[in-house]
Amino acid sequence: MKLKKFFRNKKNRPKIALFCVVIVALIAILLASFLLIIKLPVGQGFSEEKAAQTMKNICGQSLECYKGQFNKLAKQRSFNEVQGTLFALQIIKLATAGDCHMIAHIISQIETAKDFSKWTELLKGQGTQVCAGGFIHGIIEEHMFKNNQEKINNQLMDEVCSLVSTAFGQWNCMHMMGHLILVQEMDNVPAAVSLCNTVLVSQERYSCNIGVFMEHNTKLNLISHGIIRAFKSTEKDALEMEKLCNTFKVEEASIACWSEMSRIYLGIFNNDVAKAISACDKAPKDAYAQNCKTFVSAFWIFRGEGDRASNMKMVCSYFKELSVEWKDCVSATISVLLDGSIEYAPDVIKYCGDINYVFRENCFITVGTKLSEKVDLAKRQELCSLAPEETKKACTLHY
Repeated sequence: MKLKKFFRNKKNRPKIALFCVVIVALIAILLASFLLIIKLPVGQGFSEEKAAQTMKNICGQSLECYKGQFNKLAKQRSFNEVQGTLFALQIIKLATAGDCHMIAHIISQIETAKDFSKWTELLKGQGTQVCAGGFIHGIIEEHMFKNNQEKINNQLMDEVCSLVSTAFGQWNCMHMMGHLILVQEMDNVPAAVSLCNTVLVSQERYSCNIGVFMEHNTKLNLISHGIIRAFKSTEKDALEMEKLCNTFKVEEASIACWSEMSRIYLGIFNNDVAKAISACDKAPKDAYAQNCKTFVSAFWIFRGEGDRASNMKMVCSYFKELSVEWKDCVSATISVLLDGSIEYAPDVIKYCGDINYVFRENCFITVGTKLSEKVDLAKRQELCSLAPEETKKACTLHY
């Protein structure tokens, strides 16, 4: 009775209207959440391009939204269709280069869990450069945590990583192993580093250690496995990590530790590149400091938004033009973007086209080298059509 009086009272009509608007909005949000299931039924007529556009319309620039949508799609569709949707989405641009890696990780974890008996076949079939190794990482993580019963040791790392065909793929595999080892060792960094240091190949030993320190500084897997709670780095954390970095006797561990200090510095200085680069000078050796600075540049570009060519120019301007540090910065930023997606090729080509002419050809050789790892000559020629005429041979690596 009271409810009827409420609705009949004219004074309550604005409240009723507002209530209706809120209800309609909530229904719209719920529908959007399940839109892919409604619009993309299992069966004939699936379009990767349409699925990508639907996601773009729903999620805009929200990585968490994309992750949720791909989580649903990967459970419904074939691996090839879901991969194709991700690649189609890259063409209409994700928020950052890093999104591809995170989403690829989710897709391959779900695919691996569908049939653990096929994990080696799935791993062997992945392009090692695609989405900066995101598919490889997801497969290895899902297998090691859900299917593997053995404790990670040097022999097991070699057995798993030998399944990946290229040197970069094995490097990337060891990087993921570093993450998983730290989880296994319950965030005990020295113990994890000791295990990484048993790896025989120097670059792979370094990669494993990078994985350890990256996991310690981001704690993504540590949090997801309930070992620690979410956190935010403080200046006190930075001081403790600096001390820890200086305790390691193996060169690859020391360099890896100082390289990953870049992530902490960007965090505590709210992405102020100048302050982060300056903080890297605390490293005890010039080589450690330079690695730290290069990583600062790469991470900032990896996460940055806006005009990427301008961002690349800005971030490397902290180094003296044509110095070794500046050249390292240029190469690192190009590699980071193209490892994320070849769809950033126009950005890096624009950047190289405007760079100091003394280094211009070297810049395009870096672009060409990265593109050659991912696409054939015909595709390189298509992408490099945007390059100045005198640099096209370097851009395509076709002389």
